[in-house]
Amino acid sequence: MPRRSAQQLSFFDIALVAWKACLKNLGMLVLIALLVGVLPNVIFLAGSEEPLAITLPVLLAGIIAGLCFYALLVLGDIAVIYIIAMSVKGKHVTLRSVVKTMLPRLPAAANAYMRTGLGIMLGLLVLVVPAVVLFIFWVFVGQAVAIKNLPGRQAMRYSWRLVKGRWWKVFGYSLAFFLVSFSASLLVTLPLGINSVLHWINAAWEYAFPIFGIYCTVAMTVLFLELEKSVARER
Repeated sequence: MPRRSAQQLSFFDIALVAWKACLKNLGMLVLIALLVGVLPNVIFLAGSEEPLAITLPVLLAGIIAGLCFYALLVLGDIAVIYIIAMSVKGKHVTLRSVVKTMLPRLPAAANAYMRTGLGIMLGLLVLVVPAVVLFIFWVFVGQAVAIKNLPGRQAMRYSWRLVKGRWWKVFGYSLAFFLVSFSASLLVTLPLGINSVLHWINAAWEYAFPIFGIYCTVAMTVLFLELEKSVARER
């Protein structure tokens, strides 16, 4: 088994770099989390308390709202990726410059996320394993769009090539970063005193994870940049 290069970051190195990047850009990250993650959940829950009769206008309004929320979610995701990528590279950005840069890339990101989502859903129809395999191969689609400015299909191919030969490493890192983010979400909602375990998990997922889950995106972006360096060194 080849020894790890002195220049290659370990899991804990990546986790630390991600943590420092979060602290450095905390204001923008929290604002994006509130606008993209928490606010849509609050609006959805408030609207679900009074069910409306299913009519054509209501159906159309629901579809439009869903598309807007989807676009907002994608924009928030690639914005976080871009902020962290620039921060790791030592470049300062403002929220205005980030939005201005990412808006033209939104259609490509939405297209790429839609394609990967459909592929993963098809994998789930077969078995859970194919869906997990595809998810990991396409886990860097957002980074490929936000950082490399690639269109949807090319972003999927780029992510696939980057993960190829490193699937288990990326899977392990992805799982670990998710568990760290979700554990933090559970700890934050613990003082609420929710009796049911399922309600506690649901509250953590809906209200805390949209904020703490950003750390997962940040860490995966740092991993993406490190894997690109590894590929460049191998060449």
